[in-house]
Amino acid sequence: MKKLVLIFVIPFLIISCSSPKKTTNEREHSASIVRLVNKLKIYQDNQKNIQMLSEELAIADKIDLEKIEELRISGQPDIWHEIFIRYSHLKYRQNLVKKLPVIVLEKINFKKKDYSNDIESARMQSANYLYAISNVLLEKGDDSSCMMASENLFIILSIYEDFRDVDKLIRRSLIYGSKNVLYRFYNNSEKTLPNYQKEYLRSVGITENSFFDFDNNVVLEKEYDLSIVVNIERINVLPGATCENSYYVSKGTKEKATKYRCKVIEADQEKSVKISGVIEYYDNINLKQLYSKPFTVKTNFSYKYVRLKGDERACSPEIIELAKRKIIVYPSDNKMLEDAVVKLKALVETLILAD
Repeated sequence: MKKLVLIFVIPFLIISCSSPKKTTNEREHSASIVRLVNKLKIYQDNQKNIQMLSEELAIADKIDLEKIEELRISGQPDIWHEIFIRYSHLKYRQNLVKKLPVIVLEKINFKKKDYSNDIESARMQSANYLYAISNVLLEKGDDSSCMMASENLFIILSIYEDFRDVDKLIRRSLIYGSKNVLYRFYNNSEKTLPNYQKEYLRSVGITENSFFDFDNNVVLEKEYDLSIVVNIERINVLPGATCENSYYVSKGTKEKATKYRCKVIEADQEKSVKISGVIEYYDNINLKQLYSKPFTVKTNFSYKYVRLKGDERACSPEIIELAKRKIIVYPSDNKMLEDAVVKLKALVETLILAD
């Protein structure tokens, strides 16, 4: 049995992307264009470099445009991510070259082309296709299908920050594609949690699930392929504060518009606790972080009362009711922290099950 290794590093997101591999010639043309542009920014009169840049651009653009046409003619449904990448290459080169001096642009006969609509169309069709395929794979539920789904979903994440419920499906694909899952909780904030609250957060349990085994304590006989780690980074306890606001109300008759007048002093008692951190997914076999998602939970205490100065007959029934209230004692920090911890545990369980 392989030795269990858990990695805890600074959060970063490794996106598995199936963008088309460039041939050696394509890589050479791309590198050459970058070098020539950098040279011409400084030595704009170098005719040899101008001629070489013109030729390299023509070749590189031709390669991408011909490949796009070839893919379109194929009519296959899985072509759109590569088309998106190819159009992105074209746009990148446009943006790179257009920063050159005007004299250079004139000599290479540079004509700006707008690929924005093509890129957006290909991006959307790529995401829609990969999303549909990923859902089919997740329905199968086996490890291999879930891993393939996660690869597709990470591609979507690489081209769209927020596409439908991809974030939830990524978490589902990672955990359903694992056999043994180990859960860990750490408080890395500057505030110490009481032991019973720490144990409460460590006791997250996902039971009766046919897709994977879930443990919050290491079982030596098991090899864990996935670890889910909850890191609390900040616990902010804002002290109780009272904010006051005053205004006048009046009620009168036709004869005397301000017969009754009263000053209303509104007092709002506020207090809050906020817990922020990140939930991270680690591949224990390949020793890398797969995914991370920040989280925040908050508990609020809010209480309002008023004080009246003047004739209460000017006040509405709602104001009169508030005037019957008195200032109350703020809940303790620990009580509010307990409420936040309960919310956090519920959130973590929801995130893990991707409900």
